[in-house]
Amino acid sequence: MHIFLSDESLAVEATMSDRESDKLYDALERIAADVDEAKADPRNRFISSRSWWSTHIPGTVYTAFWFSDDMLRVILVANENDYPH
Repeated sequence: MHIFLSDESLAVEATMSDRESDKLYDALERIAADVDEAKADPRNRFISSRSWWSTHIPGTVYTAFWFSDDMLRVILVANENDYPH
């Protein structure tokens, strides 16, 4: 499955270190390899009536928000430190 990153996601990805970017793509490639399995994985959370999911990128302070149709579409990659918990 192809992976599409929104302009907002690409802007955040551009600020990441090489290590963080590699971890982002590792996580996204794992999801894209089997979206149904990824949805069953407890590391991924269903977050929206629009069928959006979130995935914390292991080893980073980032979370990717995504959905799938004909491809894996990453709506936003957010720095968790930018949002209150």
